[in-house]
Amino acid sequence: MELSPSQRFVTLTVPTAASVDGARGERFRTTLVLTNPAPTTRRIDVALRCRADQPCSTAAVSLLFAPRETRVFADALLEIFGKQSGAGALEVTYEATPGPIVVSARAATVHAERPGNGMALPVLPSSAARVTATFVGLSDGRAGDGGTRVNGGVYNPSTTAVFVGFTVHAESGEALNTVFQMVGPGAWAQINDLFGAAGAGSARPGSFVTFTSEAPVFPFLISIDNRSGDSVYLEPRESFQP
Repeated sequence: MELSPSQRFVTLTVPTAASVDGARGERFRTTLVLTNPAPTTRRIDVALRCRADQPCSTAAVSLLFAPRETRVFADALLEIFGKQSGAGALEVTYEATPGPIVVSARAATVHAERPGNGMALPVLPSSAARVTATFVGLSDGRAGDGGTRVNGGVYNPSTTAVFVGFTVHAESGEALNTVFQMVGPGAWAQINDLFGAAGAGSARPGSFVTFTSEAPVFPFLISIDNRSGDSVYLEPRESFQP
């Protein structure tokens, strides 16, 4: 038996979060829920990682949590960072010696007349960063042509810039085009309307996207119904492309 020291500090990543107006008048807002289940007071650091060309004014905020306290930040970017409009990835760091903390996140449209159901956002360990992925289930076709738009993005947790690519595929599996992006160190990036950027029209039932990166990152796709503004977070799956 071989013993190794446990990791003292743990960082969890929410790959994308926003408090921002959408392309068709929607208002997207991210809620972050933090729980300290330990019987002692603990410090939790929350960092917002923005675009390389729009660096966040506040790198990180330290929060003290009482024993077994749960705190809900209905608009995380505004309530934690004072950012009224923007987007990026969230990193939650804590000392693991007293045990884990519990983190959950979701995003929803907050239009008073057309509120969406919202979507759960993953909270991922550092080991979940990847260099390849496949995204499926982009559209069910019910919204018709142009009814669904797909945004593709990535958070790069490393200290060096990373070159990534999103390849759009037709239902037949044919690769239609690839959209490339250079993502700076510790930066978040998003390609709005990925299919439009690839010159591939709109997402159709059976179409899919594959992703490649020079180094491990956190890629994501979000499918948005243009009628309601409701969105769905698409989980990256293991790549089945050669």
